[in-house]
Amino acid sequence: MSEHIRRHGPVLGLAGLALTACALKPPVPEVIERERSYEVGREIAQQRVGAALQAAGFPPSDPADGQIRASLTYEDERGWARCRAPLIKEMGGDRRRPARPLDRTANVTARIEGDDNASQVIVDANFEARMLNGFTNRELDVACRSLGSLEAQVLDAVGRP
Repeated sequence: MSEHIRRHGPVLGLAGLALTACALKPPVPEVIERERSYEVGREIAQQRVGAALQAAGFPPSDPADGQIRASLTYEDERGWARCRAPLIKEMGGDRRRPARPLDRTANVTARIEGDDNASQVIVDANFEARMLNGFTNRELDVACRSLGSLEAQVLDAVGRP
């Protein structure tokens, strides 16, 4: 074994472990599918969208004007969005630490258009995380990026396009 590998092997091993950990996160899709057309009537599509949102933990909501609006605050990771915790710098100091996540909110609007024979469903999901600044104990809101999984879950529940 060469002297270089003997001295730097542990460092290289840690670097490889860090790269592996980064690779385990699901990639953020470039384009998120938000709408589909179906060969089911508007009323059936509306019922299926509502049932899919309830199955995902959203409280039931009544459709109004062809739209279903739902909001859910949750603490556990559901794989719906990526929320990056900002690094906070200590005031007057050099220490930095990431903000600590408290909870997340998902706001979904599903628009259902069509007639008795065909429908189109458009799902818009927005996510926000409430985080805590560990230096000041103040809360801050951070916008999150959708991974497209909640939108796909709702669209898949309506049926085959």
